[in-house]
Amino acid sequence: MEKKFLALKPYLEKIRSHCDGLDKFELLDLLCQTAQEISAEERSDFLAKLGIMPTGKGGGRGTRSQNKDILARTESLLEDIIALHESVDDGSYYEEHCEEDYDDEFFGISEKQKQRLEHLLADADSLFLAGELDIAQQVYEKLTELILHGEGLLYSVNLDEIEVNWRETLARYCRCVYETSPNEKRAKRMRLALGIDRQIFSNSVDISEDILPSLRDVFDARAGEMAGWDDFLKQLQKNLSKAVSSRGILLHLEAVQWLDGLPGLAKEVRKKQAPVGYLFWLEQLRANEAWGELAQAAQEALQAMPLDSLRAQAANQLCLAGERVSDTGLVMLGKREQFFSQPNDRHLSGLLQEALRQKVVELELRRVLNFLATRPLKERSVGDKMLELKTLLLLGKLDEVYGKISKKVAIGWSGEEQPSGAVYAAILLVLSKGNLSAATIHALFNRYTCGRSGSDVFLCEEMKKSLVKISYTTFQEQNWLLFVERITANRVEHIVSNKYRKGYTRAAEALCGYMECLKLHGQQDKAAAFLSSHRDEKYKRYPAFRQEVDTVIKNSPLLAKMRE
Repeated sequence: MEKKFLALKPYLEKIRSHCDGLDKFELLDLLCQTAQEISAEERSDFLAKLGIMPTGKGGGRGTRSQNKDILARTESLLEDIIALHESVDDGSYYEEHCEEDYDDEFFGISEKQKQRLEHLLADADSLFLAGELDIAQQVYEKLTELILHGEGLLYSVNLDEIEVNWRETLARYCRCVYETSPNEKRAKRMRLALGIDRQIFSNSVDISEDILPSLRDVFDARAGEMAGWDDFLKQLQKNLSKAVSSRGILLHLEAVQWLDGLPGLAKEVRKKQAPVGYLFWLEQLRANEAWGELAQAAQEALQAMPLDSLRAQAANQLCLAGERVSDTGLVMLGKREQFFSQPNDRHLSGLLQEALRQKVVELELRRVLNFLATRPLKERSVGDKMLELKTLLLLGKLDEVYGKISKKVAIGWSGEEQPSGAVYAAILLVLSKGNLSAATIHALFNRYTCGRSGSDVFLCEEMKKSLVKISYTTFQEQNWLLFVERITANRVEHIVSNKYRKGYTRAAEALCGYMECLKLHGQQDKAAAFLSSHRDEKYKRYPAFRQEVDTVIKNSPLLAKMRE
């Protein structure tokens, strides 16, 4: 993932602005302070850059032979990478390296090729900064077409393995294309360089983390003005007015904003009604700290956008705006719509945290239940059952949850569509009153209720807080104890008898969780008998299972003394 960076032009402008206010001696002190931070290995190069010490590398524009050399090295690298892919595809690569200690995972490029690529791009950057735009463009174009777009490759290249700021590199490439293209061909060439038809956002839009450059990135890639920039923007705006790719829509809107400001951008976004367009508009308002306008625009976006992950981002912008204008109602609305847009544990947790702050927990959780219950079938996911279960547990409605599950399902608890394991663990937690000594019960609860769908620690702890407050009748207690005894026996029977060795730990946890519950209810003798029956008699010929039981017992403060 690309990190945010300061483009060259504003970087130099900040330096110039700061230095303009310094006198000769202050400037000298600043230079010496900077020089002190240069490592010993780089001091000669630093002096050479200042013209204080000669260097054998030469400076300024490259010679014709040097330019031919970098182009030749570029072609050689491309041929080597293609050859590597072909050898991986036909298996000869693995035959050649069969006696070496190599990693089976193929990243699309070898370590030596990665280093050569990084060096070539660094050389291209030097050419770019020296004004050798024609040669720099050729190097950038050849390398990015192959590495980023896979032209001629059989496998993709893992960009995370390459230490290059791709966004700045591509911005420089686009700047080269812009400045070396005649006016009549500039728009067409820039369309290709900008990758207008390549990038389609699906789950999120974070322009700062996209490796493809914005128009601002291209403008700021080099100091100085860009001839014909406004005319280019007008032509780009016209050409992309009917763009359907997210990349094309974003560049079109950026051109509109550049020419017509935020009012023009808002008008165009409303006209297009594209989800990525709304997110771009909201991000520009946030960047300008126009919090009141952001709050209004975010609510407008939520009305226009379908329920999905992109809408969840718009809801997040509403939360931010609400915080900045000190409107708790907007914050709550944003958290609620974020969950409705993309129902998951993370958003339920965020909604719950805000509801706790505003002391409207029951109201908001009831809204969640109503949303899940009335959600159209085509929009429901397998995780909806668990979200409903967790919401009910947060409300302390264990009996209601218990009534919704099958009382016979003792296996298949790992799937989102089967909440029986979570209810089983919740009942054990309630019967144990959340006693911290019942380590196995807490482990079961964490595994089957908290340890799925990215459920965070906060949500898990809040469910536990609600459950330990539950009061129950003697009849409920007896009914629940019979349920967990039957499920425990069936679960152990199914896993161990069928020799599912990978499930022995889970079977042992169920057995010991029930034993902890019996001990806390003063039924030590029954707990001991249950253990003896399942460990020492029924499954005495399963040493691996017995070992797992012993391990779980050893790690339980309540049960540790039973085997002494």
